[in-house]
Amino acid sequence: PSGWTNKDVTVTVEVTIEGYTIETSKNGTDWNATNKLVYSENGKVYVKLIKENGEAYEEIFEGEVTNIDKSKPVITGATGEEKSIKLTATDDISGIVGYTATTSNLIPNSFISCSSTKALKVTIPNIQENTTYYVWVKDAAGNISIAKTVQISNKDKTPPTITEVETTTNSIRLTATDEESGIIGYTA
Repeated sequence: PSGWTNKDVTVTVEVTIEGYTIETSKNGTDWNATNKLVYSENGKVYVKLIKENGEAYEEIFEGEVTNIDKSKPVITGATGEEKSIKLTATDDISGIVGYTATTSNLIPNSFISCSSTKALKVTIPNIQENTTYYVWVKDAAGNISIAKTVQISNKDKTPPTITEVETTTNSIRLTATDEESGIIGYTA
């Protein structure tokens, strides 16, 4: 194929010399009287010409089947940060061309594009707190990684500030503020 694929590839060999037929092989030893071979991985195509009288042409011709990639890319790290996810992944064959974070564990159809790379290191912004995300990467052949689960928690950076304390015989009165997330409860 001219581009990357994760599908089987059918190679068709044609002869344009009159008076000859074709035999093909994947290993150069076991020959078949066919002009079509199916490849599920990269490899060599061997072709020999056979004269009408059954005699083989002296030279064996070779070609290469390339650009088949059936291996999924691998997420090597996914950590939740404040409103973002730091993602690292690798794909040693066709290269990573997209990534995404979803709130569903179903394989996504849409990815954020990136330049084809064997090693990806990105930060995914605009992530909601208190949410479970599934992070995915896609390679140039169309293979999609196994999802990595990331839990994004609400991360307060500073505790509430108590600004005033009044005590009486039967009660305590506190005044407090929390600029980041607000105060939702108290205990004595």
